[in-house]
Amino acid sequence: MMKVFWNILALEDIIATNKYVGNIDEPYKQLESFNESRAGVVEMVKLAEKETDDLEDVKNEKEAYMLKELSLLKWQEKATQLAHEDTDKKEVELRPDISSLEENLKGEREKIQESKKTLKELCSQKLYEKTRGLHDMAKSQENSICILIYL
Repeated sequence: MMKVFWNILALEDIIATNKYVGNIDEPYKQLESFNESRAGVVEMVKLAEKETDDLEDVKNEKEAYMLKELSLLKWQEKATQLAHEDTDKKEVELRPDISSLEENLKGEREKIQESKKTLKELCSQKLYEKTRGLHDMAKSQENSICILIYL
């Protein structure tokens, strides 16, 4: 800017009039104003770039974290799939055993029912025999009492 000012002075010396100084002075003031505005804008741009760079680091950290989390979820999914496949294989292997065990259980239940039935029959038969024995004893005592009474 000083260079422009000195050029104006030199121009004044050359043409020996200062009638152009006012016309040159006005654009010079505008130039200074524009330069000040430009300096403010440049400063704001630098600040914005610095903030962008700071945010870039945070963004990169977040992306790295999200990628790790995605990788973890994929590994967990794979582990779950393998466990599911393993469980399906074991189920297929155990299915015949389950069928045979169910048949055995059915047979055992039938045996239990038969045993209960037999036990009921035996109990009722023993009860009958006991009551018959008691009945017979009571009858014989009645007969003996009757004989004694007749005598």
